Amino acid sequence: MAIFLLQSCAISPTKMLYSIFEPSDTLVNCDIYLSDYEYLEKINKREYINYEFKAGDTIAEIGAGNLFFSLANMCFVDSLTFYVQDLSLVCLSETESQKGKEHFTKLRGLGPLKGCIHIVQGDTNRSNLPYNTFDKVILRLVYHEFKNPEQNLQDIWQILKPDGILYVGENVQKKKNKTIKCGIERTEPNLIREIENVGFKLQKISSVSNSKHFKIYKFTKNDHD
Repeated sequence: MAIFLLQSCAISPTKMLYSIFEPSDTLVNCDIYLSDYEYLEKINKREYINYEFKAGDTIAEIGAGNLFFSLANMCFVDSLTFYVQDLSLVCLSETESQKGKEHFTKLRGLGPLKGCIHIVQGDTNRSNLPYNTFDKVILRLVYHEFKNPEQNLQDIWQILKPDGILYVGENVQKKKNKTIKCGIERTEPNLIREIENVGFKLQKISSVSNSKHFKIYKFTKNDHD
């Protein structure tokens, strides 16, 4: 299966991380060292809680960019296993993973983070993620970058477990022929239709506070409602 993964819109964890975008031409912001834990808790309540992570989950974040999302969620849920994947490993390394765990452990102040991070480099033809492995796949601010969504989604279908869940966090527009930040041109019905045409079924739509366009779409495999 071919899969085309580009880096997602630049997001600074020290600014409006809860899915409000910065006007920046930078593809990736590597800064993951947030210094305010109360702010991280606000991000969790506004956005991350919608991904419904639970202890023991194995999660693929496709188009991760940096390690902030995985490390931040490990602060709130124990024993998560993250596969962070991107075309570029500029902001992804074992060294940064270890440094990040130490930083967030100190920031949280409740002992070492309990969880694992695996770093995977994709290419323009495949995700390089193992089949039938993931409880959850996260496409957070990256779906609009897919050049061939049907092939991308077929790949995701294969890496998910039979009862796995796909979460698509994206900007959508209400009317056609309008462009909003990150270049998304899809209306909500078009986005849902594209994903359901591959065999997924929409289960839930969550809005994120303080964000006009960003929503999180929860899909299951159509034969595992």
